[in-house]
Amino acid sequence: MLKSFRSFFLSLLLLTTASGVSAQPAFERFVKLQQNMQDVQAMQYNLKLEERIHGKIRDFDSSFIKLSVKPFKLYYRQLHPNDGLEMLYNAGEYGENNMLVNPNGFPWVTLTLDPYGKLARKKRHYSIFESGFGFFCNVNEKIIQQYKDGQGISVSLGEDEIISACGECYRLIIEKNDFSFVDYKVKENETLDDIAWENGVSSYLIMERNPDVGWYDDVEPGDVIKIPNAFAKKIRLTVCKKTNLPVVIEIYDDKGLFERLTYSNMTVDPPFKEDAFSDTNEDYHF
Repeated sequence: MLKSFRSFFLSLLLLTTASGVSAQPAFERFVKLQQNMQDVQAMQYNLKLEERIHGKIRDFDSSFIKLSVKPFKLYYRQLHPNDGLEMLYNAGEYGENNMLVNPNGFPWVTLTLDPYGKLARKKRHYSIFESGFGFFCNVNEKIIQQYKDGQGISVSLGEDEIISACGECYRLIIEKNDFSFVDYKVKENETLDDIAWENGVSSYLIMERNPDVGWYDDVEPGDVIKIPNAFAKKIRLTVCKKTNLPVVIEIYDDKGLFERLTYSNMTVDPPFKEDAFSDTNEDYHF
């Protein structure tokens, strides 16, 4: 009898592994993924970005990015739709509120822009400071806390096998079934970016759902605005098994797809050259 039970248990274990369903709970995988994302101190990658702007998914933005997390430095070259547009941020060389921009077109000179300004953020969900995984790490921390507090967050593993450029992947699905918008009273010195970071949500989505708010700093203490009660209604993460880092992040709200980020050619903690974040780099055109 005992031998039969052992044989049955072993067969069940083998069947479970063969079917692609891991014995490791989905939430534990999500926590481990978060740890791996937090450990990234620098990265080089290609990004395909699809965002919903004014109710429609706009033509995708494809780019090549070099990123240092601490201190924060960034080089960005757009590949589509404006192949050759470049942005460079290095507070140590150019100041905290300055970003160099080669527009690859009119006015045919290098510009110095405010990274939080309208020219830099127009028709974009994020500023340059949300590049890489840092912003999503903050979001994930809030999701993990909501899950532990029993606030209607579910984390599950997708059953489909996925192959990407990095190799075999698995899928994590995070859902907030009671996703909705709630009233929020603006505090002293708060902007939409401050509110979004504190609550682990999207500042662009807040602005989109508050038509009277014209920009991220267009709020006053005491204003009552609508903010989402979670980052998303559903998040689909495609995670590379080899690196245990996301290669696709899909965000859905109550209206459908909000954004999709697809990472490729990713190198973690690359040995950047000294001029990787300087306009003296001969490969740049500032």
